[in-house]
Amino acid sequence: AGITDISYASGSNVPTPKEKNNQKKMVYLSFDDGPGLHTKEVLDILRKEEVPATFFVLGEQAQRNPELIRAIVEDGHALGNHTFNHNYKQLYSDFKEFWKQIKQ
Repeated sequence: AGITDISYASGSNVPTPKEKNNQKKMVYLSFDDGPGLHTKEVLDILRKEEVPATFFVLGEQAQRNPELIRAIVEDGHALGNHTFNHNYKQLYSDFKEFWKQIKQ
């Protein structure tokens, strides 16, 4: 097959050849600030459709809903830290407070 399209390597100005239809299109699905009221329903849909996702959770929500955190991980989804409480005044007051929330 010949070169039908030109793409650029990530972070490079050097073109790299790619063949038409050789790369799958990809979408990254993420959810923020949970787990919440609809997380179980979302997990059920993702499981049924066999769709992976990333859940960026708040520490205080994780403490309130440990069973949902377990379900997220057991279903094979990625889990990300989205700070402890999302209180912007505290969170962005200084780096120490930010880091405290990340570690919390």
